[in-house]
Amino acid sequence: SNSDDECHQWVNYFTHTGHLHIEGLKMSKSLKNFITIREALGENSPRLLRLLFLMQGWDQPMNYSQQTIHDARSKETTFKAFFREVEALSRVDYLADKVGYRMGEKDHVLSNSLLEAKQKVHESLLDNFNTKEAMAALLKVINEANSYMRTPDAKPAILSLKAIAVYVTQILKVFGVVTGSDDFGFEGRGRAGDSGSAGETVEPFIETLVSFREK
Repeated sequence: SNSDDECHQWVNYFTHTGHLHIEGLKMSKSLKNFITIREALGENSPRLLRLLFLMQGWDQPMNYSQQTIHDARSKETTFKAFFREVEALSRVDYLADKVGYRMGEKDHVLSNSLLEAKQKVHESLLDNFNTKEAMAALLKVINEANSYMRTPDAKPAILSLKAIAVYVTQILKVFGVVTGSDDFGFEGRGRAGDSGSAGETVEPFIETLVSFREK
């Protein structure tokens, strides 16, 4: 600038992110444990890395290791399996049957679980953008939905399950994990950025399982 009086204020906030650790040790060229983003993407999908980052505090030391990668991949599988099962249930002509709560208190508990997840995600993001707790809330409501769907002789409230899938997808879109305009689910299963096996391989088995359980 030409003079100091042209800029009266330089910054509003100063943030300090946590150091990146590789297998528990601070990343450093001197320790020869340096890894570039390009190298990390050569081993993992962009989605997997985003999940890895979201599940760790941005202002805390972040660990890139086989364990944290495995954990992120496990969580990715949880999301994918839930989306696919809800999608398979949605393909059934459920509107031809009685619509609504058919499992009594279990239906109300599931509905409350979604409300609690929304509140927890909201509070977490207000608390220093705590994506770690927000992700935990999303995974918790999915686990509760999975237990609900596995109730013996289940007659699931499909609209409630879809509401959970849509909300989880909306938050993951905000986080940059999901792209596209689908109501719920990961965009482009089996394409680049989607680690794991292609959706077409698993889909027939899920549909068969859902159909068998409904009958």
